[in-house]
Amino acid sequence: MHDGNSSLATVIEQHATGKELAFLSVVIIGRNEGAALGRCLGSVQAMDYPADKLELIYVDSQSTDGSPDRAEEQGALAIRLQGGRMTASRGRNAGWKAARGEFILFLDGDTEIDRGFV
Repeated sequence: MHDGNSSLATVIEQHATGKELAFLSVVIIGRNEGAALGRCLGSVQAMDYPADKLELIYVDSQSTDGSPDRAEEQGALAIRLQGGRMTASRGRNAGWKAARGEFILFLDGDTEIDRGFV
C-alpha cells in the first residue's frame, strides 16, 4: 500500500530511468458501462507498463448489463457492491481496500487512457 512518501512522479521517474517499477493498482468504478468498460480496460492493459506490476479492479454498482462479467473476462477482479446507496466514493473506497498496489489509480468505467499515461 501507499506509504505516503512516494508519488506518481516517482513511478514515472522509475519508469523513465529503468529502475524497479512500483506495483500499480488500477481501480475502475462503474454501473452499466457496457462497451465503454471494455475500451477502458483495454486502454489500461495497453499502457506502457509491465503487466506483472499491474492490478485491475472493477467495482460495480449493481449493473444489469453484465459489466462485472465483462471485467472478469478481461482479467480484472470484479467487486460487486450490494445494498445501500451506490456512490462513486463507496466504489472507490471498496476498490482501494482490495488493492495491493503501492500506488492506486482511480478511473471511471468510461475513461480511456493513453498508452503513455503512467
